[in-house]
Amino acid sequence: MFTEIFNAALRSIALPIVAILVLSNTFLGLKNTFLVVVIALTFTNILSILWQVIRILPNLVLLKGRKIIGLVIRIIIEISSMICFWVYFFSYIK
Repeated sequence: MFTEIFNAALRSIALPIVAILVLSNTFLGLKNTFLVVVIALTFTNILSILWQVIRILPNLVLLKGRKIIGLVIRIIIEISSMICFWVYFFSYIK
């Protein structure tokens, strides 16, 4: 369960930050790079959340509580990272 949570945090938080830092010096500039990365992050996280919900349903029927808790924590990490990146974009990037 720890590795799944670590991978979710790595994919939802660390990789977008690295992508923003790497792409900020390209022709896009910082604002457009941030927007592109946040849109890509949102799209992939929405698909991942839908997949996690589909994975929760069979585990719920089979009463696998530990697996369900791990999946719910992953969903929370992905939703919070999306919200934080969008809040940062609309409030600080001008």
